[in-house]
Amino acid sequence: MTLDHALYLRFAGALLALLTPIVIYLLSGRSNRLAGVVSAILVSVAIMYLFIAGPLFVLNFELDQAVTAMDYDRDGIWTPEEKKQWSAEDHRVMQMWVGDGGRNVFGYLLSPIFCLVYSSVLFSVAYAISWILGKLRSHS
Repeated sequence: MTLDHALYLRFAGALLALLTPIVIYLLSGRSNRLAGVVSAILVSVAIMYLFIAGPLFVLNFELDQAVTAMDYDRDGIWTPEEKKQWSAEDHRVMQMWVGDGGRNVFGYLLSPIFCLVYSSVLFSVAYAISWILGKLRSHS
């Protein structure tokens, strides 16, 4: 896999993560019991996290491979002579590798919180709409 493919995979994973609660809500049978709702939310959070962390792991692996290849003498240090030989793509890879703090902090640490809040809000809205429609149907 190339670095560009890893970036596309990360984007696809993020889109799938955003769709996960909707799919789980539609497949869960819309239980009105609290335990059913909480378990659906927790399953949603776990799957969303896998969709975010999995591609991020692949991206970090590809970045590490690309950066390691840029150390021509394999001493773990990029000398000025090595840096002169880098292409524009190599500079882009190095910039991505150095700027990994936000990617890793969000991807591994903050995304479970985001997933929990996102899933909870979507499930709450979906159940509220379902409850309102049920009340409207029962009065008709």
